[in-house]
Formats: sequence, structure tokens, C-alpha cells
Amino acid sequence: MQGRLSEKPGQELQSFPHAEWKEEFSRASNIGFGALEWLVDDLSESNPILSDTGRNEIFRLSDKNQIRVESLCAHAFINGALLEESEKGEMYRAFLVHLSVEAGKAGVSQLILPCMEQFSLNTPEKRRRFKQVYQKLSGRLHTAILLETDLAAEELMEFLDGFEKKTPGICYDLGNAVALGFNPVYELEMLHPYIQEIHIKDRESKRGPSRRVGEGHTPFPEALETLKRQGWRGLCVFETPVFDNWETEARSNLSFIQPLITS
Repeated sequence: MQGRLSEKPGQELQSFPHAEWKEEFSRASNIGFGALEWLVDDLSESNPILSDTGRNEIFRLSDKNQIRVESLCAHAFINGALLEESEKGEMYRAFLVHLSVEAGKAGVSQLILPCMEQFSLNTPEKRRRFKQVYQKLSGRLHTAILLETDLAAEELMEFLDGFEKKTPGICYDLGNAVALGFNPVYELEMLHPYIQEIHIKDRESKRGPSRRVGEGHTPFPEALETLKRQGWRGLCVFETPVFDNWETEARSNLSFIQPLITS
């Protein structure tokens, strides 16, 4: 995930690394990653993926460093404004279409909506409203839409089964599932046909904090073995903290996960 290979003192972890986004390509390559997940944290046009000049630079850096950019985390939508029946809601819905079109020009094939916190789909009315908005916009979107939610597997399955066309996919966050009290192995068995991306994160149970990968309560060996047994293939993206040193954390996290994926 962008922003995890940069020093950003005084900035939110989940924020676009404006000062060092170009350097993140070479850093990712040197550590051993194969892709970066793009991050859009506000509605500003300053994000390079929203301009021809910026996209050309993304293509250049991607080719030079052999780092793909295929997915985008649209963190800007976590405030839930997309569902509002207001002028603000209309602005966010227009931006979603705009972002999907422009990101598609950069080669992004999937856009993740963080349906958590204020954007949680934890009531029937919110889920009804999301379906209404999504089905109205889906014909204008140039990327697949993946939902990262705080819903239990059964509730999420019921929700997705209710779409008439262009059903969204799932981005499944292993660490968040543990923190919410879910069993990732059970949920992966149930949800794997819908899952198109996995977020690698380690957290403690009972809504505990994030830890270095391998030091929390996320059952990585069992979860990844479940995905392999199902023949699942897709992006695995590290959405991990940087703590005191981004490079130390990135190298440690990758070295823990890589043998479990390649074995």
C-alpha cells in the first residue's frame, strides 16, 4: 500500500505520500515487492493518477522498476458521503466515476471502497442505499469495485447475492477480520469466490492494535493455506504500519509472508 514505504512525520498512515511517491517505486522493487496499491485519500486533483502528466510518470516508474499498479484504495470515501442524498453526496458520486475513469487510464483494474467506520454498511438501510447508488453508477465505472467491509461473512454473502448485475467483489483484510472477532479460515472458505484481493495485516483480537506481521493474532499459515487449497489467485497487499522505520517493517513483513505464499 502506498505510504508504507515513506517517512511521513505528522501525517496519517493512510495518506498519499506526496513528497516521496516516486521513490516508493524503487524502494518497493529493492525490497522485493511486485506491485504498489495506489492510494487516494481526498478529492483533490493533485493526486498524480488524475492527470495525463502524472499517469505518464507512473508508467515510466512502473516500467523502470518492474512494479505494477493494478489496484487503488479509495480511502477518500471512508466518510460515508457517497451514500448521502445531498449536494455533498452528488459530489462524491461524481468523483467516484471520475476516479474510476482516470485510474482505468493508468491500468488500474480494481478500485477498493473502504466500507467501514462512517461508511459501514451495518444496517439494512445503508445496504439498500449502497445498492441503489452502485447500480446507478456501475455502467459508468471503468474499474471493478471491491468492497472492504466490517460485515460478517454470512451477512456479506447475503448482501452480495442481492445484486442484479455487476456484483462487486471483496477485498478481505485478514487483520481487521481478527480484530472484529471473525474466524478468517471459516470466512475465506465461504467468501473465496468473491474475493479478488487480500490485505495483509496483523492485529490483536478484540479490536486490538496492529502489530508487525507475525506478532499479532492473525492466523497467517492457516489462512493462506485455505486460499491455496481453494486455488485462489489474486493480489496480496500489505496494509501494515511503519512504526519507527518503514524499511525495517517492510522487510520484516515480507520475509514472514513470502515463504507462506511460495511454499
